[in-house]
Amino acid sequence: MDRLVMRARCQSRRRFVRGALAFAGASLLSACAAPLSALPQKRPARIGMLSASTSPSDALQLDALRGGLRDLGYIEGRDIVLEPRFTEGRLDRYAESATELVQLSVAVIVAYDPNAILAARQASYTTPIVMAGGSEVPVERGLIASLARPGGTVTGVTYGTPTLSAKRLQFLKDSVPKLERVAFINDPAVSPIESNPKVGVFRTAAEALGLHLDVVDLPTPEELEGLFADLNRTQVGALFVDGSSTAFNNRLRLSELAIRYRLPSIWQGSQYKDAALLVYGANYADVWRRAAIHVDKLLKGAKPGDLPVEQPTTFDFIINLKIAQSLGLTIPQSVLAQATDIIQ
Repeated sequence: MDRLVMRARCQSRRRFVRGALAFAGASLLSACAAPLSALPQKRPARIGMLSASTSPSDALQLDALRGGLRDLGYIEGRDIVLEPRFTEGRLDRYAESATELVQLSVAVIVAYDPNAILAARQASYTTPIVMAGGSEVPVERGLIASLARPGGTVTGVTYGTPTLSAKRLQFLKDSVPKLERVAFINDPAVSPIESNPKVGVFRTAAEALGLHLDVVDLPTPEELEGLFADLNRTQVGALFVDGSSTAFNNRLRLSELAIRYRLPSIWQGSQYKDAALLVYGANYADVWRRAAIHVDKLLKGAKPGDLPVEQPTTFDFIINLKIAQSLGLTIPQSVLAQATDIIQ
């Protein structure tokens, strides 16, 4: 009898094991046969973007960033979701927008304006930040520790180097041969004059070229007329407008006043080409496309503090002949020959 019981138990066990294996195999075959949409999918990474532009249609950088990510194989909606935040020219809204992005658990925040970068860093001590331009002097502005080892949470692409300042003044002097006095228009919302590292660089470059440099703050839109009247009284012969979100949003008004007061101007990037006589600086769209490379590396596990900051490799020298004609100015052929683009 005991043998019969033992045999029955063994047969029962064998039947159970065979049934379990059959069920597991059927489940595996079912999973393999199921459509991909029915299987668990990896969530797309959220990429935050801070911009002072007034709307997506004004944001050239958004298109460039999207294109850069697409070139790297990312498909929007499947691999990534872009979360742009536009502050409509109000720098005081950076903090609120940065906090909102952090609460969305974005994987990376991409920003151009130094104030946007600082706001993002303040909103989170862990979220990686990619500067797409940021500054030509990011170390001096306190955005990073060094180009090779930025430290902290910020990495990315700079908007140039301090040597661009001397090149801009040289282009300006070559275009206006009798030039003696130049104004540097500083945006106090970005940096006070006394702590703007670019001011010292410009002073040194101006002295080397025998130019006198006046440094003045960019006022409110309502006070712009008064600024140009003052520049006229002090016999300023040309001006450089330091790039900022405020300057960009008021660029056409600044251009109108510069033409009225017969003041040739040079600005620092291609996004200002509709307002400036001359533009010299890093190619704006290229900087944002290259920022996508840093986003890619961060999504793949790189640490921002160990990811070297790059400098731009593509530069624009744009001459706006329509503005030259309005100023009654003839640009020398030697200057025209160096242009990468001429607006007729």
